[in-house]
Amino acid sequence: MKYFELKSEINAIEREIERSKNEIKELDENIESLKKSDKELEKVAREKFHLKKKNEKAFKFEDKKDTLN
Repeated sequence: MKYFELKSEINAIEREIERSKNEIKELDENIESLKKSDKELEKVAREKFHLKKKNEKAFKFEDKKDTLN
């Protein structure tokens, strides 16, 4: 019985390792894309970090469901 429990745990860990490898591969591809494209880098800067250019105005819109009545 203990053998099957350990074998199951090993399989779960191996699946997690495979998912992690895939995630690392995706992140590496994203990094390379950002290194090669100023446009992609600007997109991430604007969307994720809410950065803007000088003399540019930024507007933030909220969904009605997120505000209190």
